[in-house]
Amino acid sequence: MSTGKLFLFCGLPGTGKTTLAKKLEKEKPIVRLCPDDWVYDLMEDKTNIPEMDRIREIVESRQWIQAKKLLQLGNTVLLENGFWSIEERERYRTEAKNIGAEVTIYLFKADLELLKHRLAKRNAEAPKGVFNISMENIEKWYSEFEVPSLEELKRYDSYKIIENKNE
Repeated sequence: MSTGKLFLFCGLPGTGKTTLAKKLEKEKPIVRLCPDDWVYDLMEDKTNIPEMDRIREIVESRQWIQAKKLLQLGNTVLLENGFWSIEERERYRTEAKNIGAEVTIYLFKADLELLKHRLAKRNAEAPKGVFNISMENIEKWYSEFEVPSLEELKRYDSYKIIENKNE
């Protein structure tokens, strides 16, 4: 049985994860799994954060089960979870390596002011399938996000840093 490749997209909302993931999905034979796509469709009240978090936990768990099956079959899987904590990233990396998959992490970086600008614009456009994110939430999440160190990034088979500096 051949093993596949796993791409972990790590970063906060507004850093460009989905934009690049959709581009790669069109250009390469990749299975893209984005929790937001599923969570959005399952929620009636898109502003209910506790319900969103509850559903997201279930969706991410189910997507990871599916991703591991796909990896074992030799597929390339892109997970767009955000991977905000070191513990979460390490768990996914270790489990993927244990089944023989190659793991690449993409780190998407942007300063807080750029994220606020991008999210304000996105919120105003209100595209279907995209959650509205308050400035209070992005400030909170920015302070909670555990940015991978270079030492952590080097534990992956490869890594890419995507530094967002402008609109």
